[in-house]
Amino acid sequence: MATQTVHTHRHGIMAWSTRDLMVLAAISLIFGLLLIGLTYVFMMTSTFLTLMISNALFGGVWLLPAFMATYIIRRPGTALLTVLLYSLVQLPFSPYGIAAIIGGIIGGVSYELPFLLTRYRRYGLPMLIVGGALANLLTVFSHVLFGGGLNIGLGMLGAVVLIGLLSGALGGWFSKQFADRLAHSGLLSGTAVRATHTDKV
Repeated sequence: MATQTVHTHRHGIMAWSTRDLMVLAAISLIFGLLLIGLTYVFMMTSTFLTLMISNALFGGVWLLPAFMATYIIRRPGTALLTVLLYSLVQLPFSPYGIAAIIGGIIGGVSYELPFLLTRYRRYGLPMLIVGGALANLLTVFSHVLFGGGLNIGLGMLGAVVLIGLLSGALGGWFSKQFADRLAHSGLLSGTAVRATHTDKV
C-alpha cells in the first residue's frame, strides 16, 4: 500500500475546521470512557507482570485513539490534544488522579514525534505501524525516566522492548483499520482522511 501524503495551505489554529474539532472530541470522549476499565486491568497485571512490561503491553491500546485521530484529522498537535482530552474524561474515575494527566502529556508528546519527524506529511500504513511501535517504546521509557530510572536486567529489558514495539505496531495498524471503516461508512465526511478515500474512488 502506498504511503499517503496530504498537503495543506493552512497552518496553525486556522487549519482546524469545526468538523475536525468535533471528530477529535468524539474520539476522545468515546475512548476515554472505554479505556476506564483498562486502567484497572493495567493495575492488576502490573502487580505480577511488573510496571514496565504492563506499560509496554497496554501501550498500543492507549496509543490507538491518538493515532486514529491523527490519521483522520492530519493536523499538528492532534495526538497530544486527543490524549489530554481522554485523560480528562478518565480523571474522575482513575485511581491515579492527576498523575493520569501527567502520563497523558508524556504519551501525547511521544505520539506526536513520529509525525513531527515527517513534518506531518505521511499518514500511510507503514507510518502508523513504525510510528506506533517507536512512539509506544518512547512512552514506556519516558515513564521509566520520570519514575526514577532504569534498574532491570538485560533479559527483562529485551522483553520490554519486544513487547513495546509489537504492541505499538498493532495499535498503529488497528487505528488505521478503524478509521478506514468509519471513512467508508461516510461518518468522517469533511475530514482529511475522507478526502483521501474520495480521491481513490
